[in-house]
Amino acid sequence: RYQDFDFDLLMDDIYAWADWKWEKVLSYKDDGITFKRAPFYSLSELHMLPSMEDELYELFYPYLTTIPTSGINVNTMERYVLQALISEVTEEELDEFFEMRDSIEDGQLFNEVEEFYSYIKNNFEAFPDDNDITVLKERLSESNIELLTDEQRFKITIRAQVNKSVKILEAWVGLEETKSTTTSTASSASTNSNVPSLVGTGGVSDKDSGVKIYFLRII
Repeated sequence: RYQDFDFDLLMDDIYAWADWKWEKVLSYKDDGITFKRAPFYSLSELHMLPSMEDELYELFYPYLTTIPTSGINVNTMERYVLQALISEVTEEELDEFFEMRDSIEDGQLFNEVEEFYSYIKNNFEAFPDDNDITVLKERLSESNIELLTDEQRFKITIRAQVNKSVKILEAWVGLEETKSTTTSTASSASTNSNVPSLVGTGGVSDKDSGVKIYFLRII
């Protein structure tokens, strides 16, 4: 349906919206929209792009995120994501994959990414040997696509309301290896100078929380 859609135009709009240094090179139409020139906070902002149609937004929405992510989780990805990653897969192979992974009775999640590649080798006709798997890995790597089996980054939303007054705190966090730390100013949970410290200053001796805050805002 969208085979004639100009995706270069869409990407140009996305870059121009999110990056103040991006010089827009393509033009869709002059409808008076002022580009944000800052990172996306919400996927709903895609609606502001001149080249984004409502039906295209509905197509993209389930498979995109504004949260920092380390890669694509093979244990939670949906059908169209796998189909986009491996265009050679057949409909029958897709059915068998998700039946195997998501079966309520005997579903089998992958403990390691190599187990996923092993499944492909044994069950996808287009990848019969190790060389084919190597080519696939190289293809994903060249596209800066990393696969993983566990979630490491999350968005936390806290909503507080008193009468009609509402405050929302949003934090994008990642799981880190815990370690003992001693600081003289503030908790190491807030290592980014752009993120407010969550504890008071003074001599603090504590264990690392195991959570790294990538971004935090109150609205």
